Amino acid sequence: MNNLYLDLHNHSFYSDGDYSPTALVKKAKDENLKVISLTDHNTIGGIKEFMEAGRKFKIKTIPGIEIFTRYKRHLLHLLAYNYDVKNKELQNNLNKLCQKKYQLLQKSVENLRKKGFKLKITKFQHSYYPSVTSITNQLINKNNLAKIKKITKQKDPDFFTILNKLFSKNKPAYLPEVALPLEKALMLIKKAGGRAILAHPGQQLSWRQDSIIFELNKLGVTGLEVFTPYHNWHEIEHYQAIALKLKMIITGGSDYHGDLPQAGLIAKKATDYFKIPAQIINCLKKL
Repeated sequence: MNNLYLDLHNHSFYSDGDYSPTALVKKAKDENLKVISLTDHNTIGGIKEFMEAGRKFKIKTIPGIEIFTRYKRHLLHLLAYNYDVKNKELQNNLNKLCQKKYQLLQKSVENLRKKGFKLKITKFQHSYYPSVTSITNQLINKNNLAKIKKITKQKDPDFFTILNKLFSKNKPAYLPEVALPLEKALMLIKKAGGRAILAHPGQQLSWRQDSIIFELNKLGVTGLEVFTPYHNWHEIEHYQAIALKLKMIITGGSDYHGDLPQAGLIAKKATDYFKIPAQIINCLKKL
């Protein structure tokens, strides 16, 4: 048990990760992970390949998803596990989210083209949730680098600076997030037989907003993602206590998208600094 590691929060290139579902599972195998879940944003397009890869590499794979939701004034991320991948109502609603995001992405590209940027937009497939990285990667190539340096006032502009300068609210290529009402997302997850977990609560809520977690629990959110790089030690203690008080499932995950490319770094990947305690394997029985 002491050598058992798991990761219940990962992304493939079906949303904004770097790797295919198969490559993700292979990397997990290489890192000695025994349990892994694929939780792409607003899509389950990669799940079939992911589950097949789990059987191939002899790793326990759990079907997951991270759905963007809105509750009151909050944008909250719901993780869902062990749902019926073939549930048509879930699939149809997710496809609509992908289509809407693609339309917003097209609008952003057109706005940037008007400002002189040379950009292409890849052909859209409903099973993919298009990411802003498909544009930002083009903004730092040789065709656009001089212009983006001038806008960001940086010699080597990073992703988040580009995001804030161009894609945030009231900026030239504003790209809002696409989300479902939280109650609707819960209904879809329940109908598909899955479990709803609130992802990285400390990233989106302050401790003064803990009452929101109690409200969500009454609505049907049955778990908290306690172990996550978004939480410091005090937050891990805090959210563990809430989960235990409400008898919620405790989960954890790295929110892995890809390794850091910079040379010379000591930690380049999630497993270099972040491992989920094996004890929460008991929670998997409740998912």
